[in-house]
Amino acid sequence: MALLRLAMLAAWVAGSWFLAHRALPWLAVRAGRVLGLALRPTPLTAKRLRRFREIRRGHAAFVLVTTAFTASLFLELSVNHKPLYIRYDDHVQLPALAEWGNFWLGWTGLAFHDRVAAKDHGLEGEQDLDARRYARWVTDPGLLEVEAAGIESEVASDEARFRRLMAEQAAARGLAYDAAEPLPEAKLADQASRQAEAARLRKLGSEIAAGRSAVLMPLYPYSPRERLLDLPGSPPHEPFQPGLPVLGTDFEGKEVVAQLLYGFRVGFAFALC
Repeated sequence: MALLRLAMLAAWVAGSWFLAHRALPWLAVRAGRVLGLALRPTPLTAKRLRRFREIRRGHAAFVLVTTAFTASLFLELSVNHKPLYIRYDDHVQLPALAEWGNFWLGWTGLAFHDRVAAKDHGLEGEQDLDARRYARWVTDPGLLEVEAAGIESEVASDEARFRRLMAEQAAARGLAYDAAEPLPEAKLADQASRQAEAARLRKLGSEIAAGRSAVLMPLYPYSPRERLLDLPGSPPHEPFQPGLPVLGTDFEGKEVVAQLLYGFRVGFAFALC
């Protein structure tokens, strides 16, 4: 997984450099010639360009900034909580690519489907799929058995706690509580729902182990607008904590690195304008 992320980072940076300093200049020159423009630098301009390249720190800074801005044009494909690719049986989606298309082509009226629903990938419910969690399951299907066993343990603990409370209340009234007495219907319904959830997780685990699911997450699987309210503790989360985003979250639970990167794109675009 670490090698894959390094490869994705290298491809992102190298592709951005190539686009900014090779492909786009070449296309601009060819387009100009089609329009009848020579687009050749004058001797004085060529001399100035050579002198600028000799200023190594300045030229390196220029290459770095232009490459970084070009890379930011594809942030939806690299910094996003939505998968680049996700499959369940024959149902295949490219949510990150769809979101990137919506960002750049939304003004045309085109709309690409970028929502990933849990019900489309082996789970139930109308809620959005937690793709980071799903990716961990795909990497290690055994985690699903651990989660299912944890749900069943919680159900058993909750029932024991409920019966203990009922026994204490009965004793306070001078009555005897029958531990074999059926639970209330609401409690039974809740138990049945939790047990069904555990069964679904076990089933999904066997399906993933059989190769029915696959997922590829972006390089940095967080988005600037999502609220990470399921993290331990409460926001803001401090940076450099194990198991948490690198720079933590802000007061609303939003990931800091993703906000910085997307903010760089907006700020630099305004600077260029």
